[in-house]
Amino acid sequence: MPPSRHNRTDPMRRGRWSDYDTRWLENCYGGCSEAALVQRFRRPIRSIHRRATEIFSIKKSRAGAAWEAAEDERLKMCLGVSPIPTIARVLRRDEPDVRGRISALALSIRSGALTGAECARLKQIYGTRDNEMIAVILGREIDEICKSAGELALAKDKAYLKKQSSANGHHATARRETNGAAHADDKNNKNGTPGMPRWTDDKIAVLREIYPNNSNVDVAKMLGKSSKSIMSKAHDLDIKKSAEFLAKMGRINVGKRYESNGKAKHQLNPPPPPRAAEPRPPEREERAAGNE
Repeated sequence: MPPSRHNRTDPMRRGRWSDYDTRWLENCYGGCSEAALVQRFRRPIRSIHRRATEIFSIKKSRAGAAWEAAEDERLKMCLGVSPIPTIARVLRRDEPDVRGRISALALSIRSGALTGAECARLKQIYGTRDNEMIAVILGREIDEICKSAGELALAKDKAYLKKQSSANGHHATARRETNGAAHADDKNNKNGTPGMPRWTDDKIAVLREIYPNNSNVDVAKMLGKSSKSIMSKAHDLDIKKSAEFLAKMGRINVGKRYESNGKAKHQLNPPPPPRAAEPRPPEREERAAGNE
């Protein structure tokens, strides 16, 4: 079988865009992350953005026109994935027009349990989008989104959480994003074993404080994590053990080594067993009485 045009090992493609790729970009641009676009087209992201600008700039502007159902669906597809200027370019609208439509959709949110189709869509978008945007997309209240996410054992993707933690004002947002995953943390994973609780901002702050001067075992006990999880998170955050703690652990390990070597030597050359006491010889008088 010949290799795929979009194989990951292929170098970045340049040059003319095919009609198929152009149609795909026109239909999906704004609803895919930049990483997904690069993986799909194997082109530099600047080339992809430039081609998208060419595609949507030749279309007639719809600024001020009544919103159609297809436009609402495209808007929902892009919400939480692309910034407002990109969404406006895709919809051929002004930015104020797009913001106003988002506000109008937010006002039409209804209460009640999610339908089967809404649960299926929630599974697709929950890991990579803000709960407020999901509420607008599904037309449901945030509390119902969080409740349904917990019942479905959904959680945010690690890449999404990392991106959120680096954004300004991420503390309040991160707490909102973990609400829906709180119930899922208590459920069993696919192997039937309890899942480890997710890292919160508070626990990360504690990890930064106690990791440099405590053993991984002690840190794991303090935070309710596994030692493997502690080492992995410390590596991701580039947290190191302090020089004082490493020196202390070195002295302890040397002492243990000498102690173990002494015990091993003692076991190889055990002391001889104590000699048994010799029996006392009988008295002469007793021997004489016995002869009589």
